[in-house]
Amino acid sequence: MHKSQLCIMHLALCIIALLSACTNDAYESGDGRYSYLRADFTEAHTIAAKTFDSATTDDGETLRLDPYATADWAEKADTVYRALLYYNKVEGAAACEPVTIARVPVLYPIDDDKIEGEKKTDPVTFESLWVSANGRYINLALLLKTGKADDPEAVQSIGITKEQSADGQLTLRVLHDQGTVPQYYTSRIFLSIPVTDDLDGHSIRLIVNTYKGIVEKTIAL
Repeated sequence: MHKSQLCIMHLALCIIALLSACTNDAYESGDGRYSYLRADFTEAHTIAAKTFDSATTDDGETLRLDPYATADWAEKADTVYRALLYYNKVEGAAACEPVTIARVPVLYPIDDDKIEGEKKTDPVTFESLWVSANGRYINLALLLKTGKADDPEAVQSIGITKEQSADGQLTLRVLHDQGTVPQYYTSRIFLSIPVTDDLDGHSIRLIVNTYKGIVEKTIAL
């Protein structure tokens, strides 16, 4: 992963730009160009800045991209980024055709007692929670309210805290600060939490404050 970016995310409570799931408005039915469109969560490799040459899916399949995929957010060469890749795959072909690639923010949980100041939990909409097939990530899909703010520097922030009870129960809590961003429409965001050694083998409880109240989900790693 892009270590310097992850460090910035960690120190800033994982402040992120809102990323909606990429879709292709030009989807065609039948045997058109997008008839075989697939989407996979991947670890994608850059051969140069802003240029991806390959990606490994959570199922363990390595995809060679032809042509290369490009994204302005991939600033470093020879770096692995967490990404959602949309692509066309033809049976028997040696490579796949990328359609678009969207960054998936990677959030490292921060110990709850190490955070100073207010821990805001402005509501979101919870969609789903799952562990990747390779066991490397806890993935989370949320819907956030957003819109164009008068202040060009207005941002939302989101992060994850971690705490362990006396009986060993690990709890992850979603922090969210709506800031001054208006709530005109809904945007979907996918987040990945690495299954580090301190999480692996535990039963994890996730707590999310939603518009309908607190949602609690439990997963076993």
